Parts: sequence; C-alpha cells; structure tokens
Amino acid sequence: MIRKHYSTLSNRLVFTYSIVFAAVLFVAAVLGFRFIISTSLATSLLNQKELANQTVIKVESYLDEIDAKATQVMSDSRIISTFGKLKEDSDPANYFDKNILDRIDTGSVLTSINGPSSPIWRISVYNKFGDFISSGALIDERKTKNALVHLDVTAEMEKLLSRTDKIYITAPKTDRWSDIYSSQYVSVNRLLMNIYSKDVLGIVEVQQDIHKLTERLGFETAKQVTIRIYNSDGEPVLLQEGKSKDQYYKTSVTSKKYGWTVVLMQTRSVLLAPFRPILKAFGIGMMLVLIVVLIIIYLTAKRLSRPLSQLAKTVREINIANLPSEWNIKESTGEVTALKEAFALMISRINESIIHERKALSLALQSQTNPHFLYNTLSVISAAAMEGADEKIVDICARISSMYRYIADYTETNVKVEEELSHVQNYLELMKERYEDYFNYDIFVRDGVSKISIPKLVIQPLTENCFIHGFKNIEPPYYIRVEAGVTFTSWYIKVLDNGSGMTSEEKEAVKEKVDTASRNLLENYSIEHKSGIGLINSIIRLKLQTQKNVEYSIEDNDPHGTIITIRGELL
Repeated sequence: MIRKHYSTLSNRLVFTYSIVFAAVLFVAAVLGFRFIISTSLATSLLNQKELANQTVIKVESYLDEIDAKATQVMSDSRIISTFGKLKEDSDPANYFDKNILDRIDTGSVLTSINGPSSPIWRISVYNKFGDFISSGALIDERKTKNALVHLDVTAEMEKLLSRTDKIYITAPKTDRWSDIYSSQYVSVNRLLMNIYSKDVLGIVEVQQDIHKLTERLGFETAKQVTIRIYNSDGEPVLLQEGKSKDQYYKTSVTSKKYGWTVVLMQTRSVLLAPFRPILKAFGIGMMLVLIVVLIIIYLTAKRLSRPLSQLAKTVREINIANLPSEWNIKESTGEVTALKEAFALMISRINESIIHERKALSLALQSQTNPHFLYNTLSVISAAAMEGADEKIVDICARISSMYRYIADYTETNVKVEEELSHVQNYLELMKERYEDYFNYDIFVRDGVSKISIPKLVIQPLTENCFIHGFKNIEPPYYIRVEAGVTFTSWYIKVLDNGSGMTSEEKEAVKEKVDTASRNLLENYSIEHKSGIGLINSIIRLKLQTQKNVEYSIEDNDPHGTIITIRGELL
C-alpha cells in the first residue's frame, strides 16, 4: 500500500511537471504565433501603403494628362485672340454657329492640341455670352444651348479665380453637353485669360472618361483590393464596395498636387495570404517541438521525482524513537542532496532541542527547590503550628502539595497561562502567610489569555526574584502585581514590585547573558545561580519553545521597584 502511495506521488509529480512545462511552451508558441501574425500584418500594411502611393501616382498621371491639354488650350494665342474679340459680344446666339470660318479655324486648333496619340475625350471652350466650341466627342447642339442658358458661367469663373491653383476638377458626372453617351466623365476646368490685360475671356473644360482611370489602376482585376477615390471636395470619384463581411484594414493617401484621396482596403485574410506558408510551417514546427519537449520533460521529471519520492518515504517513516543517522537515497541530485542534508540537520537540532529543553526544565525545578524556598515554607508551617492554627496548616500543606504536583508533572512541558498563574497564586499565598500584613499581591488576567501557551515555570521565578533580590534590603510593606494579556498581534506577561529595583550594571549583566544565549540557543544554553536567574531562565525557555521573537524590558517602577515585561508573537 505504501509503495503504491509513493508510486502515485511520483506519477503525480511527473504529470504536474509535464503539464506546467507544456503550458509554458504552449503560451510561448501562442505568443510567437501572434508575434508572427502581427509582424506579417504590419508588413502587409506597409505594402498596402506603398500600393496606395503608387495608386496616387497613377491618379496624378491621369489628371496630369487632362490638365496638360487644358493648359495648352488656355495658353494658345489663337484661341485667346478669338475669344478676346467676343468679350463685348452682346448677341446671345453662339458666335461659332454663325461664323463658320472661325469655327473651323478654332476647331482645328483644338483638334491639333488634342492630337491623335492619347486623345482626350472632349475639349470645350465657352464664355458667359453663350459662345461655345469643342473638339472630340460629339455634342448635342440643342442640349448645349439649353445648358449654357442655365449655366452660371460667371459664378464658375469667380470660383476659379478664388482658387490658388486656378484649377477645378469635378467628380465624374454625366455629359452635360450631350445625351448620346452613358459613361461618367471627369472635368478639368481652367480660366481662359489674356495674360497681358488680365481679362477673363472664358472657361476651358477638358473631359475624360472615368474608365480611362479604372483601366490605368487595374480596377477590374483588383479582386482582393477595395479601392475608393475622393476629390478635393470629398466627393466620390471611384467607390468599390467590399464583398467580404470581415473587418477591413484601411490605408489612406492624399495627393499633394490635386488633393484627391485614395483609400485602399483589404481584409485580414487577404493581407495574411502571402504569409500563410510561413504560418503553417511555424505551426507544424511548434507541434513537433512540443512533442519532443514533452517527451524530454516526461523523462526528466521522472528522473527528478524518483529521489524525491524516496526522500518523502524516508521522512514519513521518521519518529521520535527512530531518528536516522544516514539517509540512503539513490540517484540523488544536487538539490535533493541539499534537501536531505537540511532534513538531517533539522532532525539533529530537534534532538538537541529535546535534550536542552529537558535540561532547562530540570534547572527550573532546581531553582524552585533551592534552600530559600524550603526554608521559607518550613518557617510558615512552624509559625502556624505554634499558634495552633490547624486549618491554616492544612491550607498551606494543600498549596505546597499542589505546587509540587505541578512541578513534578512531566506529561506536559507547555501549559496555558491560567495554569501557570494558579501555580504563581499558590506561591504568593504562601508568601502572604509568611509576611502576613506586610505583603500584598494582585493577579490580573486580561481577555484572550486562554490563547497563550507557555513552558512551565516561567512566571513564578520572576515573582520569587522579588523576594530574593527586590525585597532583600528594604522595609515592608511589600507588593507584587502580576498581569497577563494579549494585544492584536502579541501576548505579554508583566511582573511589578515595589522593591529596591535594579542598578544599570545589573540590567546590563542580564542583557549580556540573554544576548549570549540567544546567539545560539542550543549550544550556549546554561544558567548560573547569579542575579537575574529567573528572568534569564524564562526568556531563554520561551525562545526555545517558540523560535519566535521574544522581547523583554526592565523598567524602574515609580517611586521605587522594578517592572519586568515579556512579550511574544501570537502563534
């Protein structure tokens, strides 16, 4: 049964070690996996940022081509000259409808500017008087006339004049000059001005199909990237709706030249797609490492737990009558060897403590049976017998009998404070019989004292010191007060007398003896029959019992006498 118990203990230790290390490795793997994912996402977002920058460059290139045509038209002297003649035209009809030669000449200029390579969809020039001419896509003359009537050209020119760059680019709109075409067109508008007179002659409008931009961006093939483009006024230019319900990661870049903003959006799965082989390889690698490490941990833990199980078995078999001098533990590691030596040292000290405690108790008994005590006791009995007080003799004998029974009882070395105070009361009652009205005493027991357990014979020697030393050279009446109680974290025992007190040299001698013994209680414990034996005896025996902080103080009582207080921690 015992063997089965230790086998179970060993298996439990192995299982515990394995679980702990496996958990640590698993957490490390999870943290590593999350680090790789976060790094991969950061890298993908950098790539997305670069892609957005490239997209902005393509958008600027698209607009540059349109604006280049507008700039050529607005700086062409022939067009400026033609529209310069129309600045005072009061006829609401279109000048170019009636003047065919100017229409042909100006149209030819616009066609030559547009050119055969990379042609713009349409170039138009118009003024606030309803004069209009274009090159490129056909127009609907009826719709054009109607649009010019309702168009506030003056407001458009003022809007262009107010802009620093003197350019206005509209979001894609349907063609306002014709109903023939169904696509959407971006317009670049610039002022037609005479640079010498600063006269505003009209507006140059260059239109380009938005599909030209989508083709340049690869809009149709960018299945995994959602693209959105807004102009400088925040109006949508291109809006591609994401088809996935997953969270999108957005990157936004704004053109410094035109103020257009490109927003690229990709889902988490799309961003991590290039890194899936790395993540898969990492996961498989961590699984293999976990398996290998678990095997190593199991074998190591088994080897470590075997000597611990042997040590536990040996410790369980120890008792007070069977203290081993050698520990036969096979396969002992350095840590287990150190633990074994610590246990051996502890048992050795326990053995020494038992010996010294018995010696301390024996010395305490000797201190109670010294000739002074026997002489005083016999004097009391003799005096009572001479007076014929039989009841008093019976009471005295009963108290002496109770005291000797208390002293001679070896079944318990520690007692409750109430028992020790009962023994002290017996002693003080005998002293009361001895000194009669020349001696009085009080014993106070505070709440909570029942919690305190102390070695036998640690309070009574303090009261005996009062008679041996405190009352030796003074006249009665004599008084002793004994008090025991507890505070929040400690207990205390206080003995007060009105004797002659202690000199500084005597207090220092007691302190030196206590300090010397306290430095090594087991090796330095010895008591000499000199001044202060009761206090030294009590303090050292209390320290031997509790191994906790035991403090004492010796104070002068007002107007004369001594107050001895012993304090200790509540166990």
